Amino acid sequence: MKVPPPTQSGPTIAGFMETALNVLYKYFVVKPIDAAGMLMGLKPAETLRVDIKDLPTVSKGCGDQNEKRADSCKPITGRKRRLAPSESAGSDGEPALKRMPHGKDSLMSTLSAETKPLKMFIIKQKLGCGAEGVVYLVESPDKTVARKKNVDLLKTPDERQADIQRETSILSQLDHPNIIKVHSDNALEKVLDVTEEDVGLDDSESQDYVLISTSEDIAGMQMDVASNSLEKVLPELNHSEKLSVCHQILDAVVYMHSKGIFNYDIKPGNILWLGQRPVLIDFGICGIYKPSVEPVFNDSEAGSTLHYSSPEFICLRESLPWLGKKGNINLNKCISWNLGVSITEIMTGQRLFRDEDLFTPLTGATKDPSKINYQELIDTFFEQNRDQMPEKLEVLIRGLVNPDPDQRLSVDAAKAQLEEMLK
Repeated sequence: MKVPPPTQSGPTIAGFMETALNVLYKYFVVKPIDAAGMLMGLKPAETLRVDIKDLPTVSKGCGDQNEKRADSCKPITGRKRRLAPSESAGSDGEPALKRMPHGKDSLMSTLSAETKPLKMFIIKQKLGCGAEGVVYLVESPDKTVARKKNVDLLKTPDERQADIQRETSILSQLDHPNIIKVHSDNALEKVLDVTEEDVGLDDSESQDYVLISTSEDIAGMQMDVASNSLEKVLPELNHSEKLSVCHQILDAVVYMHSKGIFNYDIKPGNILWLGQRPVLIDFGICGIYKPSVEPVFNDSEAGSTLHYSSPEFICLRESLPWLGKKGNINLNKCISWNLGVSITEIMTGQRLFRDEDLFTPLTGATKDPSKINYQELIDTFFEQNRDQMPEKLEVLIRGLVNPDPDQRLSVDAAKAQLEEMLK
């Protein structure tokens, strides 16, 4: 079974190990064990031989929504291997092989019965991957879901499991049409993954059988399956429809804040299109506070995407002062900035801040926010995009991205202003 590679660019330990093992497999006919799977603590795959007509179709395309990551999102494929006609289940340490009844439903029920008490998932397609997670389209006997797994190789297996369980627990507390729905609050449940493998057989059997590779793993986060990314849908929407998208996102953020949940990484790339509505995803970077308490934030280790992060948030991470203040920041106002930059991108198709605005040339280091003239960058952007920016919308966005957090528009106030614009 091909475990997805880590998403960072360049050579990795897992990639080197996988290449070495592939060479061993090719020339010495050893059982394939994916290096990334070893590092993630997965068990070596077992295999079953079943009639090819019993299998659900496995997509050979990658559904990744981010073109920049397309190279790291390869379709699920197997390794060819010729089987002897007399090969039987479990002989000499080789893969366990057996026949299964015809028909997809029979296959599902038979495998489910044999693997109980473990729930079974047939992995059909990779939908996308990010810095720490990968999402698959999977099918179980009772439903089809998008399933997210944490594959951050910089963390231990226990840390990865804790992260995915925390995100699942947060989302299980939320019930809003514009926030992705999870189907289980237990991401650590043991399950059996089933993947179709490509296999070569004798000519008489070449069209009849296929290998099924199975491995035990944790369930991960099981979510609704979105139809597309917001970024791909936006070109088809008119101005009013884009405003409606912005309003729905603001409404979802106001709702989650009322529950004491604050997402630090709101951006268009973390919004999917489900049916005819946008849904927020990726709650791996969140703070939880008492709903009645103003969220004061001082975690210098917290992550976020730099292009959408407020200057005071960046200063906190870099241990720098912002406007003469250092330390605690108002998290509500930080998220106002996230939303202002995101709304700008949704309405114009362009980022408010470019790479060269935020990063040092050559080294790529983060610039000191105190050395960036944010107000000048904002003014220049609006001058260049005047035809896409009605006056009331410009006032709203400028309020959300005011460099002074004390003067910045709150999320609730921004939602009220946008509602007036939609009347």
